[in-house]
Amino acid sequence: MEKIVMKKLTAIKMKNLKYALFLIILMSAACKPEQVLNNAKSQNDTAINAGNGKFKNPHHKPLAEFKGDTLKYLQTNFLSDKEFYIGKELNVLFEDLALDIKDYSNDLSSKNINLSPDLSLNFYDAKTKNKKIKNKENPLVLFVEWETPIYVEQVTALLKKNQGRWTAEEKNNYGQFKIKEIGMVSSK
Repeated sequence: MEKIVMKKLTAIKMKNLKYALFLIILMSAACKPEQVLNNAKSQNDTAINAGNGKFKNPHHKPLAEFKGDTLKYLQTNFLSDKEFYIGKELNVLFEDLALDIKDYSNDLSSKNINLSPDLSLNFYDAKTKNKKIKNKENPLVLFVEWETPIYVEQVTALLKKNQGRWTAEEKNNYGQFKIKEIGMVSSK
């Protein structure tokens, strides 16, 4: 009788051991797809960032992809995807910008003439820009509205010093200010 009981206990233990082993295998198999999925997502994120490593915005498309269409380049990267830049310093946008800024201008606030609410970046020289406006073509003027307007004294001193030309000094000065809005001037 004792042997029969021992055999039954051993059979029950083996059966439980088989169930336990089955559950362990099932659980590890169920966890693997999540691990594989997480690894794949991590590898994909790395690939996206590695392929686009020189740009701050992961959705930024290089100028070469636009085959000379600078308007489409600006619209795609800085207007359609402006949410990426809003709240960030202008330097972030500068790191992605592949066009040379020729000159710039500032506006005065309609509420307080001591403040400048935005900055207009011109990609054509003044003569070409005016000709494009006259011909109802896009003058390629990107404007940036600041989160906090800048005092006019800061703006006019630099504007006078370099006669509105965009230099490294302007880039350093304006790069620290945070973007509230990005837009483009249209001649139409």
